[in-house]
Amino acid sequence: MIYQPLGAEDAARAIEWLIRADPRGHWTGFTVDLGAESAWLLHAMYELPGFPDLTVDDLTQRSDFPDGEVGDMLAEITGTNVPSELVGSPGPEWRRLAWADVVTVPFSDQPYAPSFRWLNNVRAAGVQGPPEGSMDLDTLATVAEALARQSPDQQLYAYYAGHAEWAVRHTSTTLSDEPIVFSVDPDKILDLAFETSPSNIWPADHSWCVSTDADLSATFVSGPAELIARLEASPDLELIRWSPSRDE
Repeated sequence: MIYQPLGAEDAARAIEWLIRADPRGHWTGFTVDLGAESAWLLHAMYELPGFPDLTVDDLTQRSDFPDGEVGDMLAEITGTNVPSELVGSPGPEWRRLAWADVVTVPFSDQPYAPSFRWLNNVRAAGVQGPPEGSMDLDTLATVAEALARQSPDQQLYAYYAGHAEWAVRHTSTTLSDEPIVFSVDPDKILDLAFETSPSNIWPADHSWCVSTDADLSATFVSGPAELIARLEASPDLELIRWSPSRDE
């Protein structure tokens, strides 16, 4: 088996524990804190070196896009360079841009979870911002490998928040109140890379949970110290330890 959509009753049972953890997560994704180790994975963003110092708003008022593929790619993201779907690097000319090089307020002083609120400069036309509500492809691939190593012998599950129309193509559900849940083998998580990454991924024993909120630009992971350490050691991830201020 690669992946299998669960029927309505099985799907409802599968997410009962997520509802207990976050009763309001049906439409944006359940944020599950297991009280163990945890970290945030900042979704990747990219910049085009040497591109003129223009904002996306500036670019929408100009007709002189660069010729060729770079111009086409910039035209596609004009108007909003913060994707809301599963994307990777726009092309070989682009390079990874670290959040630490963009965020002007220290991570630890941020009152809100990682999102557009942290990023003041992603309106630059030569920047593809971090996806909102989905991991980027590179982050998902790295996380999928770590999860498979963490729980190689368990059945994994994936939940998709809301009822996006694309889900109808992969399941028998309708756009109703039926939750969209898949069971998946540990080494096949990337096969669930549809239009977005899953909102939640977890193993049968509920020992860890991956949570991607529809309104955020980062993914929360809670679980054993071994899993968090493995993610933290990856050079392909930008991982931070963040928690909201007690004063908020």
